[in-house]
Amino acid sequence: MNLTFPVETVRLDAESKKQLSMLKRRTGIGNWNILCRWAFCLSMADPNPPRDSRDRGGNAVEMTWKTFAGDEDEIYRLMLLERCSEDHGSVDREIVSAALKQHLARGIARLVADRSVSSIEGLVALSGADKSSGARKKDAAAKH
Repeated sequence: MNLTFPVETVRLDAESKKQLSMLKRRTGIGNWNILCRWAFCLSMADPNPPRDSRDRGGNAVEMTWKTFAGDEDEIYRLMLLERCSEDHGSVDREIVSAALKQHLARGIARLVADRSVSSIEGLVALSGADKSSGARKKDAAAKH
């Protein structure tokens, strides 16, 4: 297996760019890469493979993989490779690149569709992180 990660540039189409611009306005989060990370994780949480995405306006946004993944490069890379292996039985360049674009498009569309995503708090609530911490607090209070 090739040890070089097959994605160097993350490319998003015009529709995703339009949706990201809307999310930037709604949430106040100014960087596309941060919103893309949320979108990627939201899509990856869905066990169903994303639909094949048709070209919706070429490559309107490009960022390096490093810009997308940041310091958590290894986590995002392993998540994507594992998912490609499960969904497609392969981790070749074309499959990984297409899967990344599909997961981003699905996740971005879901973020836009969810009207509760109007702030950072909305993103956290969507992730369920506030529910799990609330449950831990209730458990701790019940023990005392």
